[in-house]
Amino acid sequence: MAVKKQSINKRILAKALSFTLLLGSVYILSTKPFISFYRVSGSSCSPFYENGDRFIATNWLQGEVGDFVLAMHCDETLIKMLAGKPGDVVKGDDYGFYCNNNLIWAGHSYHFEKKLEADEYFLLGPNYEVSMDSRIFGPVRSKDIIAKAVYTFR
Repeated sequence: MAVKKQSINKRILAKALSFTLLLGSVYILSTKPFISFYRVSGSSCSPFYENGDRFIATNWLQGEVGDFVLAMHCDETLIKMLAGKPGDVVKGDDYGFYCNNNLIWAGHSYHFEKKLEADEYFLLGPNYEVSMDSRIFGPVRSKDIIAKAVYTFR
């Protein structure tokens, strides 16, 4: 009889654990959606993203240098290229923008050089003439990066 009771307890425990995981997943998905839809307003990321383009972004993937991410700055959601992460050296000159001496974007940029500190991320709008980005307002923190752009509709 004791053997039968243990197997019943194991089944109950397995069902309770499955139910708990299901509830946790539903809670996470309902409180923080993992995909969102956005529309570009402006031309600071031209030619990659044009005014009016729509795209899907997810907060479940971390961006790498060269990816486009969404970030909050002054209560506004911006889409920019992630151009540098903590520890990277970012630099701009007449020929383009570099991260650790690797060309990220060819074309004129402001002249500057900066080593990014812990929790500093450099955001770049490739259309430098109209872009409000980290060249103007400085690096952002990880808490300000809210999603990674993953698919564009044109």
